[in-house]
Amino acid sequence: MRKSMILFALLLAAGIGGMCCAHSTLTAAQDNVSFTVAEEYGDVTAADSLTVSVRAHLDYHLLWETEHTFGQTPRTHTDFSFHSSQLRWIPEFVSPPLSLFLPTDINHSSSGINLLDENEGIGLYYPSPIISTAMLREIAARTQNGRQHTETINLRDYYDYYPISAQVRAGLQSEEYYYYAIQEDEQNLYVMPDEAEVSKAFTDFFRIPVPEGRTVEVTIRKDSAGNVVQIATSQEDAIYIDATGVETEDGVYFVVSASGGPAGFRGIPGGFGVYLLPRATILDGQGTEYPTLDYWNLKTVFPLGVSTTVPETKTAAQLTLSEDGRCLNLITFEDGVYFLTVIELGSMTEKQKIPLFEGGEGLFFMANYVDGLLFAALGDNRFVLAERRADNTYRQVLTGARDFLLSFEDYIDWAHPQIAWNGERLALVSWYRRRSPVNAYGHGLITDTCGFTLEIYDESGLTYKGAFESSLDVLSLVNIRYDVCRLIGEGALSVWW
Repeated sequence: MRKSMILFALLLAAGIGGMCCAHSTLTAAQDNVSFTVAEEYGDVTAADSLTVSVRAHLDYHLLWETEHTFGQTPRTHTDFSFHSSQLRWIPEFVSPPLSLFLPTDINHSSSGINLLDENEGIGLYYPSPIISTAMLREIAARTQNGRQHTETINLRDYYDYYPISAQVRAGLQSEEYYYYAIQEDEQNLYVMPDEAEVSKAFTDFFRIPVPEGRTVEVTIRKDSAGNVVQIATSQEDAIYIDATGVETEDGVYFVVSASGGPAGFRGIPGGFGVYLLPRATILDGQGTEYPTLDYWNLKTVFPLGVSTTVPETKTAAQLTLSEDGRCLNLITFEDGVYFLTVIELGSMTEKQKIPLFEGGEGLFFMANYVDGLLFAALGDNRFVLAERRADNTYRQVLTGARDFLLSFEDYIDWAHPQIAWNGERLALVSWYRRRSPVNAYGHGLITDTCGFTLEIYDESGLTYKGAFESSLDVLSLVNIRYDVCRLIGEGALSVWW
């Protein structure tokens, strides 16, 4: 009994000590968040007067909003708050207004009881628009019971042009473009767009020819009773089509790219370029007007002048809307050079065309338009910084390359840096990730921290680079890997001079 009492007392003391320790740690962390440099290169005075803001949380109840200003005497200020209800930071996900697909990624395999039975097979196998159920039934008819049979299909025997699938998510001023055809029924409901009609409209407009010799291999296996129990389709190399665009009051402006470049778009009315899916209206039985998109009036509104002899020399990489909504910013790749073209929406005329990168060894990586700045980067780490003028044209102010230095290099979120420019120095702030100790399989998890990485560039190149750990990185209420402080997500980091 006495031993039990002693053990209980020890456990109670340990528990109280742990609670006190956790409380003291939290209390110390409330208003005293600090950042410690883990690795650095160059002279940190290059960051003088720069402020980095970091927002971190613990279990969505505790929130730290910290601003750290670099200088001869660095300053750090933290606002701490506790919230009894869990906080939620919902990222601002902006879905593309238009997505196009060629249904040729058909390396697929399904198994089931009777895949081609109209009742049993439904939900087990979804044939692509190219490999239709009718085509599968023909092959199945030539497959013996209890055997597996493979045939090679020549797509040109069935199609002259690839069928294009389209998904439209546009919705001006929160109005979804779900209205394409109105059906009268007991409740007078309108219906979503007819997918087959939309696909036909895009297919007829782009008319991407199926080349000679394009084949797909189809394998079907039957059981002894003649039921199709396995279907597999495959091809050597899939082709693709992709769309990038913006939504305006006129409709959806977009550009496309595809396997082989613009060579497959020679039959487009108006040629290869910027296209418009126009906005329109539709009436129901009572005369109520609904917004829609006029799929049958697709048109080229800004031709790119692709050469008919060497069409692959020009491709479209990105199309975005200017910050004031008056212009389109188009990035193209032409004869080894990436260009930015500013197009005035009102007249669909070119306001400016400037080269961004010459010698396109690197694939296009990103272009961010933020607060009057354009930061564009290639996959080979080269970048361009440009300032926007009042008329939406741009002038380059800095070029360079992001350097691979220091061991934390692999753990920077390269794709989404926060940007600040003071006329002489460019600051890039990114998430800082660390690799945990290597486990028994030789792997270590890469985990986010509450710190950040900082890069400073000027005309001479990289002048400073540092990785900063937060004092919140050690804060945990219990010894569980996920119960740690972490950045809030989108909007966690910001930077300014």
